[in-house]
Amino acid sequence: MTALHYTGVSAGYRGAPVVAGVDLEVGPGRKLALVGPNGAGKSTLIKSAVGLAEVLAGTARIFGRSPARARELCGYVPQVGDLDADFPVTAGQVVLMGRYRRIGWFRPTGAADRRAAREALGQVGLGEQAGRPFGLLSGGQRQRVLLARAIVAEPRLLLLDEPFNGVDAVSQDAILSVLRELTAAGAALVLSTHDARLAGDFADSVCLIDKTAP
Repeated sequence: MTALHYTGVSAGYRGAPVVAGVDLEVGPGRKLALVGPNGAGKSTLIKSAVGLAEVLAGTARIFGRSPARARELCGYVPQVGDLDADFPVTAGQVVLMGRYRRIGWFRPTGAADRRAAREALGQVGLGEQAGRPFGLLSGGQRQRVLLARAIVAEPRLLLLDEPFNGVDAVSQDAILSVLRELTAAGAALVLSTHDARLAGDFADSVCLIDKTAP
């Protein structure tokens, strides 16, 4: 079954479209890159797949479901600049948040959840940073923590919004390596970037977002 299928989709906020007429398709184990300048609507498309932006027209399906009914199948990695780095949580606590949808927001985490969080941090190369305050990490390290938070939920579709903005070369390589491992294991991937060269080297297919809605 196709992981993500968009036909003629317009997406935006509060009824106002940001991007219109988009056709996208990505299957399990495949990597799709959305490429375009700032303001073209890449982030809006990513957010529409997880319910953070509205699908205003067209057909949007995630594993045959509407985005609202497929959230548990998705992992979302926001731009690191969208988060408050001063919020008093450790790297390990941020990753553990990725388990809440599985266990419930008001239920305590168990040993298996904490072990999964440690393993996810290790997978992104930050196993020794679990107890460090999130805000004291570098931008690249924070982005890797957010990736670990997404993958600890074992998503079938992973969506990343500009994951390489402000990221050093070491973190970029670490992120790309993890993404290759995840797609090799069958996860589908959609990421947005303004770096056309990186997208062409990494992704199986590239969608150019080159205009905004009127």
